[in-house]
Amino acid sequence: NRFMYSDGGANTWEQLRLSGEAPIKELVGQLGAGPKPPLSLLGFQMLGQQRIEYRQRYREYWNSTIEQTGTGRAADAFIMPVAPHAAVIPGNYYYYGYSDVINLLDYTSIVIPVTKADRSLDEAEKHYIPLNKTDKMNWEAYNADAYDGAPVGIQIVARQFQEERCLRLAGEIVAALKAENIDCFAVVPEMANPG
Repeated sequence: NRFMYSDGGANTWEQLRLSGEAPIKELVGQLGAGPKPPLSLLGFQMLGQQRIEYRQRYREYWNSTIEQTGTGRAADAFIMPVAPHAAVIPGNYYYYGYSDVINLLDYTSIVIPVTKADRSLDEAEKHYIPLNKTDKMNWEAYNADAYDGAPVGIQIVARQFQEERCLRLAGEIVAALKAENIDCFAVVPEMANPG
C-alpha cells in the first residue's frame, strides 16, 4: 500500500471528488480524512529498491521449486486464498495481504469462485487464538449467517506475463470441480492454444 499511496492519497481523493462518491470505511482507515504529504523522492526511490530486492528474493524462491516439482522445471503456478473470508461484507475487509503481495510482485493472477459459504459447515472454531490485532478483527467479523451462500474464491498465481497459463489452469480446475459434481459456478473461456 505504500506504493499505492505514495502520493499521500491525492489521486484517490481527487477521483472521489470527481465522482462525487464518499470514501468507503476501509479507505478512510488507510488514508484518513484527506490527502497527506506525499512520500519524498528519496523515500520513493528507497521503496523502489526494496521492491526490487523483494522480487529478486521471491524469484530465487520460485526458481528453487525445481527441486520439488519432479518435472525438471520450476512450478508453473500456485493456488492461494484471495482473502481470509468469503465475499467481502462492506466495512469488514481488514486484511489485504493475499492480494497485496501479488501486486507487489507484479505477478499474474486469476480469481475463480470454487464454492459457496455454508453456515452449517463453516462454523467458527471455538478455541481459536488470533495471531495479531488484524487477525483478531478479521476473526471477530466472521458471521456464519451473513456469509451463508457467499462465493468463496481462490486465486491462481503465475509469474509475470503468464495470463494464458493462468486462464488454462483456471479452466482445468473448474473442469475438475465440475467432474466431481461440485458446482463452482465459474466460467472460464477456453484457450485456443493450451500450450
